[in-house]
Amino acid sequence: IFEPKPGHAYRVVMGESSYPFSEILDHGYTLQVQPHLGPFVKITIRSNLRVGLKGATLVVHHRGIPFLTQPLTEPESATVLKVPKEGMVPGVYIATLFDSQGEPVAERLFFIAPTKDANLLNLELADGGFGFRQSVDLTVLLPPRSELSDSLARAHLSLSVIPKASDLQTDRQEDIRTWLLLNSDLDIPLPESTTLLYDHPENKRDYLINQFLLTRAWRRFRWQRLQSPQPFALQHQLERGLFVQGYLERSDMPGRRQPGKVFLTMLDQGIFDEVMTDESGRFSLGPYLVQDTADVILQGRYKGRKKRRKDPNVTMDDLRFVHVKLDDKYASPHLPMTSPTGELPLEQEDIKMYERLSQQMLITARNYDSLVIDLDVVEVVKKRISPVEKARDERSSLYGGNPSYRMVLDSTPGALNSARVIDLFYRIPGVQVLGNQIVIRGISSFTSSTSAVLFLDGAQIQVEDLDIIPIQDVDFIDVLKGADAAVFGSRGGTGVILIYTRRGVGTIRPAPGIRSLKLYGFHKAREFAIFDPDAVGNQTRPDLRTTIHWNPAIDVDASGQWHETFTTSDQEGEFTIVVQGIRKDGQPLFGTIGFRVRP
Repeated sequence: IFEPKPGHAYRVVMGESSYPFSEILDHGYTLQVQPHLGPFVKITIRSNLRVGLKGATLVVHHRGIPFLTQPLTEPESATVLKVPKEGMVPGVYIATLFDSQGEPVAERLFFIAPTKDANLLNLELADGGFGFRQSVDLTVLLPPRSELSDSLARAHLSLSVIPKASDLQTDRQEDIRTWLLLNSDLDIPLPESTTLLYDHPENKRDYLINQFLLTRAWRRFRWQRLQSPQPFALQHQLERGLFVQGYLERSDMPGRRQPGKVFLTMLDQGIFDEVMTDESGRFSLGPYLVQDTADVILQGRYKGRKKRRKDPNVTMDDLRFVHVKLDDKYASPHLPMTSPTGELPLEQEDIKMYERLSQQMLITARNYDSLVIDLDVVEVVKKRISPVEKARDERSSLYGGNPSYRMVLDSTPGALNSARVIDLFYRIPGVQVLGNQIVIRGISSFTSSTSAVLFLDGAQIQVEDLDIIPIQDVDFIDVLKGADAAVFGSRGGTGVILIYTRRGVGTIRPAPGIRSLKLYGFHKAREFAIFDPDAVGNQTRPDLRTTIHWNPAIDVDASGQWHETFTTSDQEGEFTIVVQGIRKDGQPLFGTIGFRVRP
């Protein structure tokens, strides 16, 4: 403890590291919080200003919800507030002192710890020891909502059964309680938080946590906005899917925005969309519920005259001399998340165990999954699909890979000797080339164009674009008409001709106004594989699962109980059951129990 002097600069030296001390002011405020003095939180406020503390205000809040607002009206130099802990839920609290002008001048974080069993689930097993491939019955009991009531709250939980050697509950890990109650409110997580919060004596725990919180303060938001009586205006609405956003820019005048219309095609997803931009050329398309990765083609068009900028009747036949620009977060794929240190959160012994189990599982797969089984004589009635044909079917999966007609250039004599792509249509039965229109026989209209809609690798193109495509780049052409083109909706009424190149989506840009990108969609969840020991072939197959059981979605009703049944594997040793989740009132829940498996 030392008393810093105004006009002096100080540095804190820790080993080889050196940190500048805060600037020393001649006048100001100090704020001291002692959160563990019996049933009260003691808050001491001092000031050496001429008016003392008069006009200042103390605000204490928990996760943005005000707990205490205390104006200071007396011109005294110091005051002590005793805040009762009754009614304070466990978690990190922030005490901020404001001067008479509403400016924050001091801040302090403090922690109210939970009781040892407040957030603890009770797990019960019928027996502590089990054999190989034996059924295990587990009962999960929720704690009471309060000491004054026996009523139980509903909860949403997850359950895992794993070998004890890979137990998540180590000194280096944390569970849902330590995250929601403590570390989620800090910019730097408190190390060894699980052990510290629940295994240390209370006085040592409280001292260490609050010493750490002394170094964490000054939340990064504007108090002026929070103090405003006006309600907050949402800057971002709740997104119910993925959006593609950007703007149009004139290709002949870089930097100049161009209002118009943007057309979107996700051929493999069967999504066709269009939207008018605003006056600045900005557009937003979506929301889209896309899983995995989707190939997206964007095309921009606009009317030539300035007076027709707002004309919504923009079609693919209008001017295309624009660049389709995307916002930064859509311009490149998302990078995988990495840990701050880049190190694996596993001990060497855990890695060795995992490698040993993986090797055993590989040997098992080779010995049991590659067994030769004598079959009765069967007659193969379907021809083998080559990888090339399979790839073509995948690219045309939107319409099931079954077009009305398909021309594969490598299999069509003389096709690659054609001078232009449009010459290929003379070889397709039922397709006619009439000037600048390509018509599929049998489709007629007295009121609109009868020209078929053309697509190149998922992007809609015009007839004149065909001259830019080299014959050598074309792999195959599909023709859709009638019911086969129904997936394209109204735009497929005159038939659809799809040209696929050898290089794939987005590799050829036949004209300005086109942009391709990959939309990284949502993860497609898969059901957890459960080993059935009674299934055919599994009676003699070794069961070497590293995760014995997993149930990520357990909804406990008002009874406060849940029963789960799973089967042990062929591994001997100790295992851990970990259950954690959130109660209906928002409190985190956690429970763990161990058991042993013997032959």
